[in-house]
Amino acid sequence: MSRIGCSMRKIRCSNCLSLKTKRFGTYIVGAKKKRYRKQRFLCLSCNKSFTVKQTKNISRVIQAHLLRDSLEGRSSIRTIARRKHLSKTTVGETILEIAKQTKGSVWIAKHFKPKWGHVLSVDGKIIRVFNPGAKDYKGTGPEKAAQLKKTWIAGVDVLTKDLPHYCVADGEGKIDMYEYFKTLKNNIGYDLKVLVSDGKPDTKTAVRIVYGADVGIQLCIRHFVETLKTILREERKQEQAATENLVINIWSALNLRYETDCMDVLKVLTGHPETRCQKLIVHTLTRHIFELTTHFRFQDQYFVPRYNNDVENLFKQVSLRLKSWNMFRSKQNAEHYLKAWALYRRFTKFTDCRGHINRLKNGKAPLELAGVDLTDIDYLNLK
Repeated sequence: MSRIGCSMRKIRCSNCLSLKTKRFGTYIVGAKKKRYRKQRFLCLSCNKSFTVKQTKNISRVIQAHLLRDSLEGRSSIRTIARRKHLSKTTVGETILEIAKQTKGSVWIAKHFKPKWGHVLSVDGKIIRVFNPGAKDYKGTGPEKAAQLKKTWIAGVDVLTKDLPHYCVADGEGKIDMYEYFKTLKNNIGYDLKVLVSDGKPDTKTAVRIVYGADVGIQLCIRHFVETLKTILREERKQEQAATENLVINIWSALNLRYETDCMDVLKVLTGHPETRCQKLIVHTLTRHIFELTTHFRFQDQYFVPRYNNDVENLFKQVSLRLKSWNMFRSKQNAEHYLKAWALYRRFTKFTDCRGHINRLKNGKAPLELAGVDLTDIDYLNLK
């Protein structure tokens, strides 16, 4: 069959990225029965020969391109491998190797010295990490599934939208949260005055151990209303409509602008509970009303949001990136990749912020909003 008119896909040089390459002979690899030939190529631009699908032959430039495609291009591992003529395993290992070399939150804090605000939104996101012992674990299905999960704990500074600190932990227990806040205070140097969280008891206990009892805690109103809705499901059908209206009115009252109006409306709503579920809802509100109204007490000093939307939006973005990984092979791999993603997020300029105040952030990265000059600085080549 004639080769005239046949088009052959060009192989990109692993050294200079040029497409001006040609075949440059083969060589035999393997031992005895498993021997086979591998094709080599010659670059006409830099006059260097190379072999595709070999990690050791991938230059630092190509490795950085692979990580950038994963972080910035939002491409899957399969897509990157097909585009670069590499195997999925090679691409994954290369990305994790370069991600391991990126700088962490402590290094950024010590060298750039960002100037953050004093209000932090903190939460944890579950990620899947392989555990070889989960197969032989004697327990129920949900307990076995829990063996394959870790938690990425991250905090978003409300003023600058920067990420002062982040880490992969076993969960959101008291010890894990204590270690997070301890690093945040001692190594990062974050001056925390108000914490916005979903109200987990271990989180509140840990932050008060590290930062003291004077730190304010704002309970996310949405998470609190979800707790009330779980109580609502136990209500009898005849009383369900009235109890549902009570929950909706409490939600509306908590969103009022002035503290006096909020407290007056809540006092009227919780004055005469009738059913058992309504009494339980009133009791739950009374127990958490101090933390639900923290933003009123600090409104003259800082802007304290009533919801932890900042960290929830962050987790939505990272979820889109983690879809291509499905599961990390180890906790260290998860730590390295999420560290690189967080670094990319801190150097990425905002483009679609809306609102009278938030739109002023457009064209600036979170670190720039924290007073750091990022001119001619590449986040993959920090020294």
